[in-house]
Amino acid sequence: MNQHRKEIILKEIEYWKKNRLLPEQYCNYLLTLYSEGEHEEKSKRSKSVFNWSFIIPNIWFVLFLTTLLANYFTEMSFHLQIPLNIILLICSIGFSVYFSKKKDVYYKVFMILSFFIFFITTTEMVEFISPTNHILLGFIVIFNCLLWYLLGRKLMFTYLKWAGLIGFFLVILLLIKNLFFTL
Repeated sequence: MNQHRKEIILKEIEYWKKNRLLPEQYCNYLLTLYSEGEHEEKSKRSKSVFNWSFIIPNIWFVLFLTTLLANYFTEMSFHLQIPLNIILLICSIGFSVYFSKKKDVYYKVFMILSFFIFFITTTEMVEFISPTNHILLGFIVIFNCLLWYLLGRKLMFTYLKWAGLIGFFLVILLLIKNLFFTL
């Protein structure tokens, strides 16, 4: 077979592999067959050296620490805290969607972080709007727990369902205790 035809065929097979038109194993076999064993060397050299397994937990850790620092360990005003939390929430949701499309395990970590940031943001907002109204705060926590439970059911995350149920019942018990047993 002439060299020009081989190059065209190899480019076509690489296109199939890149766009997943054929399984990767088949494409590798065809590439090795048509390149007469030379393709293995090219593919080994072209692999990326970038290691996501080190970067992603660090991104998560930085988002988590920023949320905690902004809310509990600084004297930031409410008008700065909430936009920062919303930006962190959007980043966390964005990472979760990105990794869920790649079918990567990290999307669960970023989803949990998103729920955590949403919980902190909503409770901070209620405490700012009405600092003495514990019943409203209880309802916001119940709303978060129900959200966790429903999404845990829909996405089939057992830990999220349990967290939602346990949180829901604990808040209901605390609300009943505060309503009926206050002196």
